[in-house]
Amino acid sequence: MKQREYKIHIFFLTVFLFFFLFYFFLRITYYSSDSINYALSIEEGAVSSHNFWRMEHPLWEITGRGAYLLGALLGFKGNTLELMQLLNAVCGSLAVAFFFLIIFRLTKSLKTSLFCAFLLGFSYYFWFWNAEVKFYSLAALFVMLTIYFFTAESFLAPAGTLLTGFFFALAMLYHSANMVLFLPLTIAFFLNASPLKKKFSSYMLFLAAILVFFVIPHLIILIKFSGINMLDIVTGKTPLTWFGVAPRLAGVGIHEHILKLPLFLNLLSASLVCRGIEAPAPELQLDIQLAYFGLFLIIVMLLFIKFNKKIMEKHCALSFLCLLWILLQAAAMWLVDPYNYYIYIVLIPVIILLSLGLQELLNFYPVLKTVSTALMTTSLIALLTSNYLIGIKQCRGENEALVKMKYYSQYIDKADTVVFLGLSNDHEYARYYLKCRVINIFQFFLDSPFQSTENVLEQIKSGIDFHLSEGRVLLDGDIIEGNLIQPQNAPPNMNMDQIKKFFLRNYRFKPYFIYYGRKILKLEIFKQGIHRNQTNFGKIYLERILCNPDS
Repeated sequence: MKQREYKIHIFFLTVFLFFFLFYFFLRITYYSSDSINYALSIEEGAVSSHNFWRMEHPLWEITGRGAYLLGALLGFKGNTLELMQLLNAVCGSLAVAFFFLIIFRLTKSLKTSLFCAFLLGFSYYFWFWNAEVKFYSLAALFVMLTIYFFTAESFLAPAGTLLTGFFFALAMLYHSANMVLFLPLTIAFFLNASPLKKKFSSYMLFLAAILVFFVIPHLIILIKFSGINMLDIVTGKTPLTWFGVAPRLAGVGIHEHILKLPLFLNLLSASLVCRGIEAPAPELQLDIQLAYFGLFLIIVMLLFIKFNKKIMEKHCALSFLCLLWILLQAAAMWLVDPYNYYIYIVLIPVIILLSLGLQELLNFYPVLKTVSTALMTTSLIALLTSNYLIGIKQCRGENEALVKMKYYSQYIDKADTVVFLGLSNDHEYARYYLKCRVINIFQFFLDSPFQSTENVLEQIKSGIDFHLSEGRVLLDGDIIEGNLIQPQNAPPNMNMDQIKKFFLRNYRFKPYFIYYGRKILKLEIFKQGIHRNQTNFGKIYLERILCNPDS
């Protein structure tokens, strides 16, 4: 028995080391705006700011800040983005390793356990987010530890129950979408075969752990740091959408949710084979073919129906937990938003059910054991190859935005202010890599969707004029030179022609440098009394300097 446990621990470490190296060395190099903002928040460390404590995942920034300070102490050579990816790789690989232990505890089969662990680890969303910057992996690790202690034989012992509650509280603090697991866990508690009195006392301990480690810290963060007024919540002025699972039904017709149903089904089926409809990075537009996703869903359900009696006899509480968890997660994706995290985390209960059905299938048809290894290996290789070639490969390699920032760094320093339209990630990359000040035009309109275009442009002008009084202000030349199409996601008051005329009317331009035909212009205020409000003069001036950059 001890020798077998030793062998399993060796496999646990092997799975962990394999996926750590896998995730870190195949990490993403195309970063989203959220990832860069997250890294900036960690570096700035403004703990008192409500932006530092995000209510849907309040411990992300403080964990990142701790890792950042520790990395600086230990002399970590990479940037904050790479440091967070290192932490994600550690937590993601630990989650896969604990998943291996969970499946082995349930099936007693090394082959099935390894197959399911690698199925989860190679899955598209699990792979992508464990190789990215945002801390989905930490939330998944604590979910995994919650299930690990829930499935232990000593689960109803005080220590087992407290550990289950403690790790579930951390799972919710690292992503509030994990609250959907509360009801399945509650029902699973009382489906246990132990005496009712023991189950009830254990459940009280579980609730006490959630109260101490989740409810109280969450309320402290909410009141002290979040910037949310409790009175507004009580009176309904501020909806509790920060919980991440609260259905946002107000003002939304039921027909809109019905129209979302096909999308939800696609997301759910895509998540089962670990692929997503939504491109993982702004540069990607993946056309996801769902033909074999539906087949996979059918296989899981048929296996469960076929061996329903045997599975329920052995794992009644866990089976109900997984089934209800999937249904509630599906409802959250449909009623709220198909967040990436929902697709990411729903893989866990689905593959648990798959492992139970798969093991019963192998026990029922012994002849399948002879070919199962080849089938499992082939399917994992196919999954790994397709997910890399179609998805992950597109998020790696030389990041064009990084190359651009390296070039920009020759001309732009920290004292400069750069005005971007804000429809791409350039402004985020400039903030992070150049450490310069940035004016994001799109964000101004996004923050003031009900104000007139003129009022918003006056706010932008105030910001530009303030920075002009302190130093150099540069403008992305595409704003006034290019024929920009009105973006679909722009607020109704954001008019591209008016923005162009605003700059031509109020400022002079001098070419500063050119990057592959993209001009960066230096702004100057018109001298008082000289064509201050004449747009035509601005156009003539711009045409002259663009045709003759040396003027």
